[in-house]
Amino acid sequence: MVVRRIQTWHAAGVNVDANIAVLATYLGHVEVRDLYWYLSAVPELMGIVAARFEAFAENAPGGVS
Repeated sequence: MVVRRIQTWHAAGVNVDANIAVLATYLGHVEVRDLYWYLSAVPELMGIVAARFEAFAENAPGGVS
């Protein structure tokens, strides 16, 4: 459920970072970091994260070569 929700948010253009605390609270986690174990080793999410980081790095001051 967690992985599918994040994939759906990403596909819909929802700000995942702004909503991750809501998801963690819904699941009963006190800390957002407790949510991240759901996400480990999920290839689809790793692809999303890699693409987001690549876009971030290209737009960062000084860029990344």
